[in-house]
Amino acid sequence: MLAAVSVTLASCASGGIDARTTGDGGAMDAFRAEGDTGPAVDSGPPTDSGPPTDTGPAVDANGDPCGAGDTRFCVAACGTMGTSSCVAGFFGPCTPPAEDCNNADDDCDGTIDEDIAARTCSSSCGGGLERCMTGRWMGCSAVSPMPELCNNADEDCDSRIDEMLTRPCSTACGMGTETCSAGTYIGCTAASPRPEACNGADDDCDSRVDESLTRSCMNACGTMGTETCTTGAFRGCTAPAVPAETCNGIDDDCNGMVDDGLQIRVFDPVVITGAGNPLTFQPACTGPGGPLDVCLTASKRWCAARPGSCSVGGAGFVQGTPSGVRIVCFGSHAVERSIPWTDFAGPGYDHPELNESMAASRLVPALTNRWCRNHGFEAGVGPIEHNATELFASCLPADMAASVNVSTLDLILAAGCDPTVYPDAFSCNAASDTVCRDRGYRGGWGPVEWNDIDSQVVCFR
Repeated sequence: MLAAVSVTLASCASGGIDARTTGDGGAMDAFRAEGDTGPAVDSGPPTDSGPPTDTGPAVDANGDPCGAGDTRFCVAACGTMGTSSCVAGFFGPCTPPAEDCNNADDDCDGTIDEDIAARTCSSSCGGGLERCMTGRWMGCSAVSPMPELCNNADEDCDSRIDEMLTRPCSTACGMGTETCSAGTYIGCTAASPRPEACNGADDDCDSRVDESLTRSCMNACGTMGTETCTTGAFRGCTAPAVPAETCNGIDDDCNGMVDDGLQIRVFDPVVITGAGNPLTFQPACTGPGGPLDVCLTASKRWCAARPGSCSVGGAGFVQGTPSGVRIVCFGSHAVERSIPWTDFAGPGYDHPELNESMAASRLVPALTNRWCRNHGFEAGVGPIEHNATELFASCLPADMAASVNVSTLDLILAAGCDPTVYPDAFSCNAASDTVCRDRGYRGGWGPVEWNDIDSQVVCFR
């Protein structure tokens, strides 16, 4: 069997095998069996040609130069590209290449891709080894990135742990989202049940609103009871209602005020005929249009006679017709004061001539109001009684009355009262009552100060 064919790639003659001749003219095989140099050729007796001479590098059987250490490519027996090395001046047999991972028999031993050492490989998670299989490097043992899991590890090998991991969660109150942190899902955003509060909401998420919520309550007087939450508010306190205020000098309704609500009472109309009518308490008062002083006295006495009225005085008549009048009664917060006629001669009054004969004049109610205001009250109504040495007035605190400035024109328009012309007219009573009621008060008396531009009236709260 012939040895592997040796081909000199670099000097191969174009067109086929380069045949060389022997020294005796015979043809020489272009191919030799490995180690076979053929029969010796007799070239005659040796001759002494002198010392040997260097003829250059040895040549192979094909005549190509071959020096020590030379190599050349060659085609191995299985058709792969191998190498041949220069041995004793001749290129030796073609050595097949080492096996490569290419699904071929590179080393011509009849086996494909055998004995190829594993090589290193890597992924983003680290290093490993892979092996050649059917011409391909396969099976890298490096850990492959995986989808991130909530386990406090870096599965996707991006140097972050448990990142961007969320999942749905729920409570009795509904759905939410929780986030992975250090291997555990935490922080569910769903609302958590809370103790039920009186707010119209289902705080404990049991599908009921404000259920079973009660609390203690008490009325203004401190009597205890229980109230129940209904539609977001505590209602229906079972404590008994506070008693109504009565005229007894006690704060019956526990609002911090004594006999309140009984301080200003308006009676309209009060008939002025029959038994017990206001005119019977002071016959000198003949009805609407009667003298101011005696009709004030009739009203005051009538108010004081009201059963349980808590009245100590009154103003009237503030409106009237021949059959009925309007009277404002004062409660126990009003203070009755006696005023000597001589007080009106002092500073701020300057009326030394004032005496009982002038009691029916509007000037006396005006100075009476001024006297009460100078003594710490809000307003005054009088004279409710009088004699030769003194008159009596009802001085009113601020919770009963207010001194209100109005224009004189308002009085004229309200009832035709022009106090600069005739202040004693009954129309001025009616005008003062009307302008006070127009301003939200319960009634009024006056005017108690006036000029042709401005006036002042007493308005009852």
